[in-house]
Amino acid sequence: MTLPVFVPFPKITRLNREIVVTEKIDGTNASVHVLEDGTVLAASRNRDPVHLALARLAREGSLAAPGFVEPEGVVVFHVASRTLFKVLLRGDELHKGATEAT
Repeated sequence: MTLPVFVPFPKITRLNREIVVTEKIDGTNASVHVLEDGTVLAASRNRDPVHLALARLAREGSLAAPGFVEPEGVVVFHVASRTLFKVLLRGDELHKGATEAT
């Protein structure tokens, strides 16, 4: 009997990391705000589905495992780039293994 070859699931990059924002021409459907302290905020005309999902997880706990009240976060699949990103409920701004923001 031949056993199937194990193919590990690829690492998932965090969505909220360093980004480059450039002007989008022709028919934009979003807004970008740069605050005086350098904080960059982005929003869509539609409500942000990532933050809505995070808020629901924080409020209701896991949907995948009902009763689990400490879900990690969400995974976002970016269709155009065919890339997975993750956004954590807690500590998303920290590097993996860090215990507090620097």
